[in-house]
Amino acid sequence: MQIVQISGGLGNQLFQYAYYLKLKKTCNECYIDDVSCYNEARDRNVQLSQVGAAFNRAKTDDILTLTDHKRDFKSWLRRRFTGSNDVIRHEGDEITTDGYWIGYWQNADGYGEIADDIEANVFGPEFKDEILDSNLAKEIRETESVSIHIRRGDYLNPDVQAVYGGICTDEYYETAIKYMQEKHLGCRFYVFSNDTDWVKENLKIDNMVVVEGSDEDHGYRDMYLMSLCKHNILANSSFSWWGAWLNKNPEKDIIGPTIWINRAGFDKIYSNFPVKKISPDGKML
Repeated sequence: MQIVQISGGLGNQLFQYAYYLKLKKTCNECYIDDVSCYNEARDRNVQLSQVGAAFNRAKTDDILTLTDHKRDFKSWLRRRFTGSNDVIRHEGDEITTDGYWIGYWQNADGYGEIADDIEANVFGPEFKDEILDSNLAKEIRETESVSIHIRRGDYLNPDVQAVYGGICTDEYYETAIKYMQEKHLGCRFYVFSNDTDWVKENLKIDNMVVVEGSDEDHGYRDMYLMSLCKHNILANSSFSWWGAWLNKNPEKDIIGPTIWINRAGFDKIYSNFPVKKISPDGKML
């Protein structure tokens, strides 16, 4: 039995869901734990079902068994004297008979075998939402649309800045916007951000629409609209990564930062993903 833990925001949830789909190709019993990380009041919630994703939900007893968190006296006594029997696994670990998987899997290696499964389950036939028939969605489909994702909010926290800051700079966006304007004449920019007030005050470009109206519970609508855009300018965020990956335009232009985060080990995010890269000082590589 394999169980994949879901955690974080929608972008991370989709990477975890993709790993679940990969496991299903070779393992008979695969489940998703979409409860353990969301059983308390939090800023984020599980949105897999809201985007139309189908999955088998893990039973509580199976989660407790694989993580060795059962609270009966016999289990407690055994752990005290012989240690844990959990089968918790992380990215890169070998797949054994049983595994409770924790990780993010932020790369597209091996997505070729599950691409159809992802597209069928994320904003596929089971996705039902008012955004589908909205005027904004229609407008994006009919124009030479370019999404711009600007991540602020939690990224402004000093601790978070150390990991994610200094990457998608003003120079990064200026070069990306100029490239799109020159390559796709008459394009219209649709800006998505968790700080739209800042965007309206600080981002001054021609033919721009600031997309508003989605709260944390309906953030999937922004990702869906991003995926409808002809081209995409990413933030260093898994949210806009998925918006671009789900973009079905065969001639899409995608621009992303050369650095994903200020830590080693996250250089596979662009694996098998055609992204034009721009450095923090605004140089296109």
